[in-house]
Amino acid sequence: MISLWSEEEVLFNSRHRDYFKNDARQSAVNRILLRLNKQGLTSEELLKKMSALRTYYGKEIGKERSSRTSGKGTKDVYVSKWHFFTSLHFLRDNITPRKTSSNMDTCISEEKENEAVGQDQPSQQATHHVSDDGSDQGSVFPTNNPPPVKNKKKRALAFEDELLSTC
Repeated sequence: MISLWSEEEVLFNSRHRDYFKNDARQSAVNRILLRLNKQGLTSEELLKKMSALRTYYGKEIGKERSSRTSGKGTKDVYVSKWHFFTSLHFLRDNITPRKTSSNMDTCISEEKENEAVGQDQPSQQATHHVSDDGSDQGSVFPTNNPPPVKNKKKRALAFEDELLSTC
């Protein structure tokens, strides 16, 4: 199936002139189905299989690229052991890595700051209430507490939000 897929450029090359024409793509899928001659295999199932292979191949490419960061030796570069990896290399030019962001650096730096200051938890902003006559009332209210939640699902979501906000 992979070799037949690699022959049908309209199915994987977004620069192909017929890539965005659904009828051209469908006829390419039908040609593959005829050549495979598998009973019961539908075009939807074939497209799902191709999509799954492409997704996994993209993940393997991502692992390979991320292992080639500066400062790593040649022994540390990831080499895929997946047996379809080399046969799917025709997809390589058509897979664009997505930009990702990580919050790990900020979480780690906040933890180090808190350890250096001697705190176990991130600092919370507090406000002091002063009456009109200028006297300090002495009460401290955290400003980042969420409002009370009535049902369990909402409480769980609020708890998750609170955990995520600490990073």
